[in-house]
Amino acid sequence: MRKFHFLPWLPYMAVSSAACAVLSFAGCGGGGDAPAANVPAPAANSAADNSTPPAATQAANPVRPAQVSAPATGNPAATQNPKAGGTNQLAMKQPGDGAAPVMPAPISAAELDAQVDINKVPQNDPVELLRYMKAVGETSFPNTASQEELHGFANKVYTNTMEAADRLLALPNATSEQRRDALQFKFHSYEVLAKINPDQAEKLIADRTALAQKLTQDPDRMIRTFGMLYMFEYMLQDFASGKQELGSMVKEDALAIIGDPAASTQHLQVAMNAANVFGQMGHSDVAVEILTNARQTFARSQDKELADASAGLDDHILQWKIFGAMMDAANGDDVRGQEMLQLMQQLVDSFGKESLEPVSTIQAIEQKMEEFNRMELAKAVNDLLLANYSNHPNKQVAAAIRESATSANKRLALIGNPLPLVGANLDGSPFDWSQYRGRYVLIDFWATWCGPCLAEIPNIQENFVKYRERGFEVVGVNLDEDPKALEAFFTKRQLPWTTVISNDPTKVGFENVNAVHCGVDGIPFLVLVDPEGKVIEINPRGERLGEVLESIFSQQAPAGGGAAAAAANAGGQPLR
Repeated sequence: MRKFHFLPWLPYMAVSSAACAVLSFAGCGGGGDAPAANVPAPAANSAADNSTPPAATQAANPVRPAQVSAPATGNPAATQNPKAGGTNQLAMKQPGDGAAPVMPAPISAAELDAQVDINKVPQNDPVELLRYMKAVGETSFPNTASQEELHGFANKVYTNTMEAADRLLALPNATSEQRRDALQFKFHSYEVLAKINPDQAEKLIADRTALAQKLTQDPDRMIRTFGMLYMFEYMLQDFASGKQELGSMVKEDALAIIGDPAASTQHLQVAMNAANVFGQMGHSDVAVEILTNARQTFARSQDKELADASAGLDDHILQWKIFGAMMDAANGDDVRGQEMLQLMQQLVDSFGKESLEPVSTIQAIEQKMEEFNRMELAKAVNDLLLANYSNHPNKQVAAAIRESATSANKRLALIGNPLPLVGANLDGSPFDWSQYRGRYVLIDFWATWCGPCLAEIPNIQENFVKYRERGFEVVGVNLDEDPKALEAFFTKRQLPWTTVISNDPTKVGFENVNAVHCGVDGIPFLVLVDPEGKVIEINPRGERLGEVLESIFSQQAPAGGGAAAAAANAGGQPLR
């Protein structure tokens, strides 16, 4: 195997964020924050993750009561939103910011002493040393300890683990597998100690990096490979954190790792990590190239475990193809949009129509097409969902699919049509929608319990202040079911626009007549109407709202329909 790029790159390496990330369709239900994910270190005898990484799904979606989705699996990928609206969140972890030490159930001091003698590190027996490292890592913490004592206990556990690893690595009779396993324990200890001792983290990380570099020169092939894979992960982390100039080197090294004649499932996992990073940075074509290369190469491996594991890459490849086509379609490429639909059908066929695995992918892409104002494609995706699942043998599933599709069709039908809005003001008086005629109005469906709704309010308020004098208004439609929750909210803060509530106490929450009319099954949900009361865009969230309003008001002219032209553009392609 040739010399990797990471060796000349090392002097200016700044180990930073982890590589894996997630696509987040922030909305109520799962929360807006994407869970952080680390690039996993090469694991001894670890089988590759064969679960499918949903390239454009598994995320914190809005609350959708009728939505049917399969359990999240695999490593999701993050998007680069071609339109500024919406939120896609790349959650990174800093080096050493791995999982905290596992805290098993507390036990008594006597039970603790009977478990393992933490202070007694074995001497010259590699088997005993490995047994010790495993045992102390599983040791329960004393139930009478203070926080300070727990911190000291954890330090002792992982410091002693490193000492045991060093003793094993120094033994001439240790096998390659035993040395590799000891290194696993040592690298994990570096990570935990850096986390619980922030003041020492920089040195611990530097020491870990230096050790990994040293291992790349080890005469033992297994250990040398371990070091090379670890160093590649470090470069991958830096690439993921924004060092775009490393892209070509990361790709070349990933392909070299795949081509290693002695490749194992460690190599497969690292290749998958690299593909996920390229995908989440908007290079789905490179992700597909890496995974396809890995699939073809590892399928021919004499290592049965590796060859079998490589079969799981087919679903990964297909979903990254879907993801790439989705991004191009969102930016207006109709040909790629049709390709996306064909690939989505392939995904359904690969699982079989009784499986619900693809459903969340289809629903998420339909939602994204709405956000990108690709309404015809959104309808086509919705039709695909209905065609495949509306007659599912599980009647409850079939009903939920039909309900979800009905809501989507209602949302898609809003564009270009007048929007009725009814209800009551907070003081109980009737809301008069006619008073807003002649102005652009943003209708914000929200609730006090919806974190992403509250997070969107500052953006709406900023644009409200900026454009109100030029003819822009906001109306909030509250979907709280508990009036006391809304009352409590307004005792703590005020909103500078009208809030409308249901005037029928039996139709609150998502049963609010306005929400039902608009097909709202997830919040926040925004609708922008023109001075005639017709809908010109749905869900202009985040920066997209500012783009649309700037387009509208910058093109207003005393005569000639400047505002109308701007309004027409507001529902079209991204304004960049």
